[in-house]
Amino acid sequence: MSNKEYLYSKKKKSIDKQYENFKRIWKFLNRIKPIQSNSKLLDVGCGIGNYTSLFKNKGLKTYGIDINFDFINFAKKNRKSYFLVGRSEKLPFKKNKFDICICNSLLEHVRDWESIITEAKRILKPKGILSISTTNTQHPFQGEIKNFPLYPWIPQVFKNKLLNYIIKNKKELINYSDHPAVNWFTYNQLKKYLIELNFKVFDIWDLVSKEDLKNHKKILKPFLWLFKNKCLKYFGFFFLRSTFLFAIKNLK
Repeated sequence: MSNKEYLYSKKKKSIDKQYENFKRIWKFLNRIKPIQSNSKLLDVGCGIGNYTSLFKNKGLKTYGIDINFDFINFAKKNRKSYFLVGRSEKLPFKKNKFDICICNSLLEHVRDWESIITEAKRILKPKGILSISTTNTQHPFQGEIKNFPLYPWIPQVFKNKLLNYIIKNKKELINYSDHPAVNWFTYNQLKKYLIELNFKVFDIWDLVSKEDLKNHKKILKPFLWLFKNKCLKYFGFFFLRSTFLFAIKNLK
């Protein structure tokens, strides 16, 4: 399957999931601080621009960047934002340009993930917000490789061997991606790195409220206070498929 074929094979279920994820990001961004209209947002690893477009509809001035030429070409023809081809490890923007930087499902696909975060810090204004969604080693299930439950718990050395085999022989299991997930994170790992870069960090349990726990997640309501406890929240990360963090760039 070529990149162009992949662009037009998006299922409605996937689009609906992206919209729900966008609503969650937007809600939590505004809980950290109210987002002003005309704020500048950069969507790093924007793909075909679905998230970029949703933020554009909120009145933000939006930019999207991706390494994939076909994705950006599609976005330019079908989205109303500024898009360009480029590397997330070396962003072609001046420092202190953006109010918000989104890295959604990106860090797991780039071996030099640290450079993505340092570049995000560089282009963010002081008190700008970085939003990260990526893999979670603590959760037993994942969506990166089909038909492999418990994959996040496999030791990294075996992950590497298995992924190499899939790339060579079963590429349909990774949606024919040229950049499959190679990095797996924990909340504490990413949080520690962000703090070292002088970010103020919020995890999902810092921001979630009882009103957010709907449908099957209702069963967690009586335990929410545990997950908000600084020492006990570690166990709450086992319930989350993704590592979801927000970070404010400090003034110094």
